[in-house]
Amino acid sequence: MPLSEITRNKENYLVYLISLIAFVMWDFYFGDYKSGFRILELIVAPILVSYLLLRKIQNRTLDNLLVPNHIITFAFCSIIFISITSGLIANFATNIKPILGISLGLCLYFLINYSSDFKTKTVNKALEVAILIVSMCLIVQWSVYVAFDYFLNFHIFLSESPRVFSSIFRPSGIFLEPGNHSVSMLMLLLAYWKNNFSFNFFSILGIISILLSLSLFGYLALILTLLYFFRSKIRYIFQGLLVLPLIIFLILTLLNIDSLNFIYERIIGATSDSSFLGRFSGFINPSGLNIFELFLGRGFSNSYIDYGNNGYAFLISGMGLLGLFIFFLFFILQSDKGNRLYTFFSLSLLLISSPIITTMFFWYWLAIITNSEKK
Repeated sequence: MPLSEITRNKENYLVYLISLIAFVMWDFYFGDYKSGFRILELIVAPILVSYLLLRKIQNRTLDNLLVPNHIITFAFCSIIFISITSGLIANFATNIKPILGISLGLCLYFLINYSSDFKTKTVNKALEVAILIVSMCLIVQWSVYVAFDYFLNFHIFLSESPRVFSSIFRPSGIFLEPGNHSVSMLMLLLAYWKNNFSFNFFSILGIISILLSLSLFGYLALILTLLYFFRSKIRYIFQGLLVLPLIIFLILTLLNIDSLNFIYERIIGATSDSSFLGRFSGFINPSGLNIFELFLGRGFSNSYIDYGNNGYAFLISGMGLLGLFIFFLFFILQSDKGNRLYTFFSLSLLLISSPIITTMFFWYWLAIITNSEKK
């Protein structure tokens, strides 16, 4: 391999590793988490977009940004533009934050997804480091609390207090909530498993961190993901259904009986659980959107909870059911034919969680999921 190529590969690895670590730390804010700006995104995202665009210009590869499926691409860009414009007209001051996130995220997505330097091997190495750092932060936080009854707060320099105490202690690592950790770790694992699913050291570490967070979404997502990978091997499905619940039970037992009771009570009381109702009650009892808005949306905004606090609610409120369909179709067609089902599965699963579509991490992750080195 020529020295220039080796140097370029090292440079690419450092660029994608630093940006991945910065974006996965999306729960650090300037000011209040509801109204403040994400610190590292604010610094790294413009730099990364500028860097990638400069590389495109230097390599004269801007033609690679001409994407396939022109009709779907036109429809996707049109409905995004309409949703952004509608949101800004409705309330510029309130909606500028999520709209800036989506706009910059889309630029990032296209530049990464069509970068000739975006190699699977390079990205996987960066993902391994990210999984290691994010997992160990939560595991160390949990260990310190169990051993010394001391809460290791990674947000203390911002005067933030993660929501980790309820009836029991639930570690959140570098995030403000345990659920945010489980969603982010799931995204890292889905990206890591895209081309090679295996229970190696990094996979096991990531899974353990999700289990320690005591997140119901994390548990459900892990079970569904294992079923997805084992779907063509019936005997592995039954093994997975037997082994994963057993592992979950053993870990909860090792934690303490209170952890086991906590999970049990949340499962049997899901329909009255405040977290569950806040996330999904809007789908059960929708309100606030008329038929026109239901199908076409009313623009991206921070007021999307008519259908609940989840990714689907954000997209339906912003783009309507028609926009949601085009959104899925566009990114599915961006993937290789062999990975389109995986893209659909991953995106469908992720949108069940709280909406993080306005984060750079989401668009970075989406670029990995849909990327093909043949593009």
